[in-house]
Amino acid sequence: MGNNTYDGIRRGFNRFLRWNSTTIKDTPEEYSIEIKLSSGGDGYKGKGPETVDVTPRRLQKFEAKPSAKYSWKSSSGQSGEIAADEDGILRPGVKVGRNG
Repeated sequence: MGNNTYDGIRRGFNRFLRWNSTTIKDTPEEYSIEIKLSSGGDGYKGKGPETVDVTPRRLQKFEAKPSAKYSWKSSSGQSGEIAADEDGILRPGVKVGRNG
């Protein structure tokens, strides 16, 4: 996924997640990013996929309105609808594997 990936601290949150900041799409109508489980010697050892809460942060153009409903979909065919919380934060649970 390039050099723009981040791996959380050992034994910490996001330890096995990788995301590529060059794939971010942040428009008034849509927010998207490529996410996958890490691999390699220090990577994810489970059989995966794992369900993770994806919370968009540092949004520049996309703005979730409190209590509004939003549709989401993944490249692996998952989809759903979620309501933003009272602070306008979205946290859809998405299954993520080694291939994104």
